[in-house]
Parts: sequence; structure tokens; C-alpha cells
Amino acid sequence: MAETTRDRFGGRQDGNTAVASAYPGAYHRTCPTQQQARQNSTPEMRVAVAKFRGLIKATGKQLFAVLPAFADITLVASDGDVPAHRIILGGRSTVMKAWFLLREVRKKDDGVKDGNDRIILDGHSKEEVETFLELLYTGESPKFANHIRAMFLLSRKYQVEDVMKLAEAGLYSTLNADNAMDLFLLAAGEKDDALSKAVVQFIVKPANKKAVMAHDKYQALKTDHPEVYVSLLEQIIAV
Repeated sequence: MAETTRDRFGGRQDGNTAVASAYPGAYHRTCPTQQQARQNSTPEMRVAVAKFRGLIKATGKQLFAVLPAFADITLVASDGDVPAHRIILGGRSTVMKAWFLLREVRKKDDGVKDGNDRIILDGHSKEEVETFLELLYTGESPKFANHIRAMFLLSRKYQVEDVMKLAEAGLYSTLNADNAMDLFLLAAGEKDDALSKAVVQFIVKPANKKAVMAHDKYQALKTDHPEVYVSLLEQIIAV
């Protein structure tokens, strides 16, 4: 049996295969409220809670495994449709939950019978959408590392906090001189101050500054996105 370990982001390592966790840091940090709750709970309560959490995750895995069975919603990717369950999407995404509730009201007002609704995810491939779904259902996906940027965009759009944190951690871990400008542009577009700060902190390091500023993408940023370029310079100066 392959040995299972945890990486520093809370991901699982089964032998040579890295499996992303949607709960980065969950194995390393606890807030005061969690600590107090653990102190006040009985051993029996902790066992019951652990079993309940395991049951919820197992249920998500089972539902994902049987797709498209019982599916009642379709996610439309750029190259194909992906079936899903509204109860999972609504439970994991506050944006989708609000959309579903509004949709039900409109259906009732318009006299529309229940049917399989469709959500269009512009600019995302079927594999990216399937990876996002797997994270929503099970909390992990072996394809996560191939689609970090897409997971970042989807999790922000649909407000899935744990996947968002996982994707941010993934972006930080891939930061280098070749993609620093790409990530700064992404951060600017998404108004993600934490990601912007991480890129700036990377650039100002003596070992990185020369390589980044000599890169073609740095020159392109100056020409193609002057406002973003000025913002970058201001943040560098402020460090």
C-alpha cells in the first residue's frame, strides 16, 4: 500500500501522485473557537463529528462517481456539457444558491415546469469544469495542478471560499520570472490584493528583480497595459 502524507497546503500525497485538498492549512492551524470547542467536547462527540464529516465527504464522492445519474443541472463548457446536482452546487456556492432560488421564483411566476437548467461557463473547457466540480463534490482532484488558473477564476466567480484559497496557494507556488506579469495582470483584473502583493514581493527580491524586468512580458505590460504597469511600479516603490 502506498504511503499517504500531507503537503504544506493540506494536499494529500498518495505514493507519487499529488492530490489537491480544497482545505489548505486545515491540518496545521485551528482558530481559538475551534480549540475551545475541542477542549469542551467529549471524546464521543469528537468521534461522532469525525464520522459525520467523513460521511458527508463520502456522499459527495459517491454522487460525483455516479454522474450523470440524478443530475438536474447542466454546466455548459466551451467544448461540451457537464451534468451536475443543484443540491451540491447550491450548498457549495453562495452565488449559485442565490441564482437557483431566484430561478425557482421566476419559474413559478412564469408557470414554467421543472426542467434541467443550464449554466454557461464562458471561456472554460469541459475538463476545467469537471475539475472544478470534482473539487466541489469531493474536496480534491488529481487534475487540479493542470488547471490552477481556471480554478482561481471559477472559485472567485462563484464564491467557493475553500477552493479559492487552494487556487491562490497553487498560484503562489508556481510564481516565477516567466509568469510574474501574467499573475499580476490576473490579480489586477480580479482585484485580488493578496495576489498582487505576493507578485510584488517576489519581484523586489534581488535574485528576481533583474530577470523579471528584463522579460518580454514586463515590456509588453508597459506598452499594452499602462495603467496596470503604473500600479505595479507604485507598489514596488511602496515596498
